[in-house]
Amino acid sequence: MASPYAQLLRTPHAWPFSLAGFFARLPLAMGGLALLLLMVDITDSYYVAGAVDATYILVGSLSAPAIAILIDRYGQRRVIGPQITIHVLGVVTLLLLAANDAPLPAFFFAAAVAGAALPVVGAAVRARWSYVLAGSPLLRSAYSWESVVDEFVFIIGPPLAAGVAASVGASSALALTAVIGASGTVAFLAQRSTEPAPQPAHGFGGPLALMYPGMPAVLVVMAMLGVVFAGVEVTVIATAREGGSVAAAGIVLALWSVSSMLSGLVIGGMQRVPPLHIQLVAGTAATSLLLAPLLVVHSLPGIAVVLLFAGAGVSPALIAGFALAARLVPATALTQALTWSSTAIGVGFAIGSPASGRLVDEISINAGFWVAMIAGVVATAAALIGLRSTAHRFTDPGETTESLPEV
Repeated sequence: MASPYAQLLRTPHAWPFSLAGFFARLPLAMGGLALLLLMVDITDSYYVAGAVDATYILVGSLSAPAIAILIDRYGQRRVIGPQITIHVLGVVTLLLLAANDAPLPAFFFAAAVAGAALPVVGAAVRARWSYVLAGSPLLRSAYSWESVVDEFVFIIGPPLAAGVAASVGASSALALTAVIGASGTVAFLAQRSTEPAPQPAHGFGGPLALMYPGMPAVLVVMAMLGVVFAGVEVTVIATAREGGSVAAAGIVLALWSVSSMLSGLVIGGMQRVPPLHIQLVAGTAATSLLLAPLLVVHSLPGIAVVLLFAGAGVSPALIAGFALAARLVPATALTQALTWSSTAIGVGFAIGSPASGRLVDEISINAGFWVAMIAGVVATAAALIGLRSTAHRFTDPGETTESLPEV
């Protein structure tokens, strides 16, 4: 029998939009890191830099669900096209502010504009898969594939951003993110045949996607995963900068994504897997446990070794989270549900970035990892407790049928 991924990529017009989506998503892995490095250079404070970075991510995350409603109603091309144009203008403004020693409030404003206009391409790509594979058992593999692509974005993006920042400057790294993101987004939108048809206005009489049973618990889990990502990123950057090698931070963060990508490939290639809610609990619990050694490891090489293994729980959790969100809502709210999930990750990141930065500034560099550890525990608890009442809705023919463990 052919690999599910081989079958998936033989779907007409599939790999071109997935490939374009990869380049369009690179700013997610590069933009925040490049902005953080730029602001650290300007302010010499991880807390302030984390706050500006959090503004960029938080405003973008909070505006994304409203944008998703517009995408469902008017189509991807008519909404995302203007978005990416405004995003590029926002990045250009940030670069001009940095070149002219502008006051700090101006950076917060420009970061908010650039973040609000950054398209959530991951949700748009997943919506295309749902459109071209409607009713197909390959849809689960498609979600796994896109989670693998997400991880590959975070394998390539951080080293690229950190390397350019170290060799040329953080401003150049931020500019590069805008160029790559705009090019990928234009290529993605040019592929009209796979774009989901806009939903008529009468399809929006139901509740918001986050109001459906089970969605609040999924969103809490995704938000806590965002906090985990922020806690790890800020602390790794601080450790690398303290050691005099900013570029090394990107490599260490990429190692975390390597193990996550490999676990995602395994999950997506399996013929039978546990139910999604079990995957979510297992993924969040594994992430927490595998990150625990960071509390006692202080060297960058040691951190790299821990993260190389700790990523194994991340991708299964993300795959399950996005798949659950898609399954909990009707088709008219699909992009909205997927975007709320991405939004939750962004909100968590925006909370975790300054929180970790504060601990790094005031206690010690290693203290930032506590933020990631606590968030991982909360994510596991939310998955265990919050999804019990709706667990019966999460099993499809490709999954086994174990129930959630008692708590």
